[in-house]
Amino acid sequence: MVVKRGQIWLTKFDPTIAHFGVHQSPLMHCAEAELLHSKNGPTVIVVPLTSQITKKRLPTHVLIPQATTGLKADSVALTEHVRL
Repeated sequence: MVVKRGQIWLTKFDPTIAHFGVHQSPLMHCAEAELLHSKNGPTVIVVPLTSQITKKRLPTHVLIPQATTGLKADSVALTEHVRL
């Protein structure tokens, strides 16, 4: 499996974070290539996405248009929930 920065993957967050359940959710891979191929082992940094774009927007939320993702709807990257 080749993971590249900017790719969107569907995953189950387990253990869960914040209000995310164990259901399948999209996430965006955000790590630089150097981290993926580190001699100390790969490090993957991901940010969860949500299609609930009408909720209160925080400064840490980034709108991701549907046309750029291949997902069914516009999404918001919830960068306050970044995971390694």
